[in-house]
Amino acid sequence: MSVWLTGTITQSNKNAVNNTSLATVTLVANWNGGSWAADNPAGYIIIDSTRYDFTSNFNTNNTTTGSQTIAVKSKTVNHNADGSKTVYCSAAFDGTGIETVYWSANKIFEPIARTSVIGSLTEFDLEKGFSVPVTKYSSDFSDTLSLVIGATTIKTIENYTDSTHVDLTNQELLTAYLCLEENTSATAAFRVTTKKGSEIIGTSPYSYTTAHVAGTVKINAAGEWKDGIVWINTGSGWRRAIANVRSAEGWKRGM
Repeated sequence: MSVWLTGTITQSNKNAVNNTSLATVTLVANWNGGSWAADNPAGYIIIDSTRYDFTSNFNTNNTTTGSQTIAVKSKTVNHNADGSKTVYCSAAFDGTGIETVYWSANKIFEPIARTSVIGSLTEFDLEKGFSVPVTKYSSDFSDTLSLVIGATTIKTIENYTDSTHVDLTNQELLTAYLCLEENTSATAAFRVTTKKGSEIIGTSPYSYTTAHVAGTVKINAAGEWKDGIVWINTGSGWRRAIANVRSAEGWKRGM
């Protein structure tokens, strides 16, 4: 009589907060070329380094050819920090009456989405602020959004939520202008860092769009008021300036 094992590994119950899945192994004994039966022969299944022992009546109908599920075992497994996971499993069964038979396999599980993802970005004017679409995979997570122009981080927003509008402060605008030098637009890079409490879950790749200078003064062009830019010749070249107005509350950006 020839006996061999086959098995399947399945994934269920994905949990983004705990970064876990349920791994289940279904073990099948197959035979042909003879008949044999036994009461409660022993075996074991190993799932992700944990051993589960079992016994199973084998071929109780004493047939010469067939197959039979002899054990089903499950384990909640931890995924890697990035959500990926490969599960390694093996098994043995002593139901042949002659020798122990073995089985082993591994399966790459579907990753658990954990780090938030930035959606499609639109171009924006620095003076008018921006909003960024962000998909978050658990309400237990928080996101920190960063805006970078060139090699300079212009603004960082803690606990950012999907598509919230953000304005730049005067100082942040000045920093952005310096990054643009004499240009009136530049590539703006956004990314999010996702946390669970103080634990960093992951950081998204950069997503890019174009940031424009709308201007801080108004110019009447052909009867229509438009945003303008103040330029000053510093002696080493033309530089943009911000038109500021001093009021009782302090310096304000002027129109």
